[in-house]
Amino acid sequence: MAGKNYIKRVQRLVTLPDYQGLGLANILMEYLAKCYKTIGFQLRINTMLPALIKSLMKNENWALYSKPGRITKRNVGGTLGTLGMFGNRASVSFGWNGESARENEARLMLGVSK
Repeated sequence: MAGKNYIKRVQRLVTLPDYQGLGLANILMEYLAKCYKTIGFQLRINTMLPALIKSLMKNENWALYSKPGRITKRNVGGTLGTLGMFGNRASVSFGWNGESARENEARLMLGVSK
């Protein structure tokens, strides 16, 4: 597939405090990534969270798509926008390069028919 129309993107990932550190977000992201790959999409995640960046860097199924960069006011048109409010934190993008899910499972999970 050409272009960016085949990419699904995770922008925010939130885990309730009682469940943080258990790997639940990683399990969910990997399962979604497998399902999307099955139907011809790629899941990418953009993150500024140091712990998540470290975790994804260690996982051979996630490929680094953009080197760590900085989100600054200048990057968002010189005004404090959605990205600018994060200040000077590293922003990294990863894409799934692992295996696919079974087709019937993926379609059921994503609510996609044939």
